[in-house]
Amino acid sequence: MKPTLILSFLLLFGLTGCNKNNSEVDPRVQYIGTFAIKYVSTTTVGSGTDPVGNDSGEGTITFSQGNANDELVTVINFPGYSDTEIAKVNGSQFTLNKTRNTLWFNGQSYDGEYVATGTISGRNLTINATTRAIVGGTVGGTQVIWTQTYQGVKQ
Repeated sequence: MKPTLILSFLLLFGLTGCNKNNSEVDPRVQYIGTFAIKYVSTTTVGSGTDPVGNDSGEGTITFSQGNANDELVTVINFPGYSDTEIAKVNGSQFTLNKTRNTLWFNGQSYDGEYVATGTISGRNLTINATTRAIVGGTVGGTQVIWTQTYQGVKQ
């Protein structure tokens, strides 16, 4: 009778152990890694659509798990620039928590509102970011918009 009891216990323990492991898979794991990025930006003034400035470059963006179940730590590295931000994840889409950014225009820096959203689809990453600032004073000033696009592939 003892061998049957032991065998039953092992079978029950084995089945519950397997079920527990399958239910604890963290969906963020698929996004963790480093992406080789190409970056392009455009600066426009007022309601104009003609750019007054362009920029481009290459770098990396690395994702790792954040503290909360819906967070990724995002490390952005480009020549002469690096930043670490938290991204809130919802499925394959995410939003960076950063809400303010520095916008440079005509040799001066301006504090601007910042919004950045992205998508990870398989090995492909796309982030669209916009910084909006008022230059020339908060009353009667002109809006400057800095639009950035990051696209890359997981290495």
